[in-house]
Amino acid sequence: MSNSLFAVALLFLAAVPSACGGTTTASAEGPDGAAADGAGAESSVADTRVDAAQFDTATPSDTAPLDTTVPCGVAPSAVVHATLRLTADNERKVYVNGTLLDGGAYGWGDARSYDVTLFLHPKKVNVIGVEGINTSSQGGHDRGILAVLTSAADAGTSFTLVSDASWKISPTLVTEWYAPTTSDAAWVAAFEQAPNGASPWGTIADIPGSAMWIWTYDSAKATTKVDDEHVYARRSFYFAVDGSLSETPSTCAD
Repeated sequence: MSNSLFAVALLFLAAVPSACGGTTTASAEGPDGAAADGAGAESSVADTRVDAAQFDTATPSDTAPLDTTVPCGVAPSAVVHATLRLTADNERKVYVNGTLLDGGAYGWGDARSYDVTLFLHPKKVNVIGVEGINTSSQGGHDRGILAVLTSAADAGTSFTLVSDASWKISPTLVTEWYAPTTSDAAWVAAFEQAPNGASPWGTIADIPGSAMWIWTYDSAKATTKVDDEHVYARRSFYFAVDGSLSETPSTCAD
């Protein structure tokens, strides 16, 4: 090949990368090249962010509970009135929200009613506490706690809560076991021995038949029973935003 043809070939090869776009990074370079590299990296990051946003699919767990936008509707100090009626075989001590209401030594046939004040705010827990005290033993059912909580006429909401397996119970005395600040998470569900109306107690007036005589075990089937026996029963609950009873606090907005 002649020198002139060789020179023409070299000129053609030099022009090919530019025509094919192979020198795009060089065209973005600044005087020292460094700034151009930074600009190229920044452009790449921006493009990546746009693509990620297009595929952002939040799940319900990524969002706040729906009722956080629902107002609680009542002041933190709001209360509601109710009537607590109960008895125990043989005796009882009664607490509501940490306050002792009665510690008299009444027999199981002497049910008593108490006017009680409860926290209405959906984030405030209410706790009924009953210490059941057995003083003697006999065959069959011979110990238990029976109770009902009903809304007062001026409560502005209607509710009923009876003694049943939703109550927590323990045979072990714990310091301030009756207080709202005490956790009963480790306590077991109360044992439902028999409904109101069952033998040997018969029907206790003004307590519904759905209320159960509760204890830590079935005293009618126990092979051995202690004469002097104390059990500690609790029922914790909240009021929902709509005024109904709830097992958990609301996440409403104050």
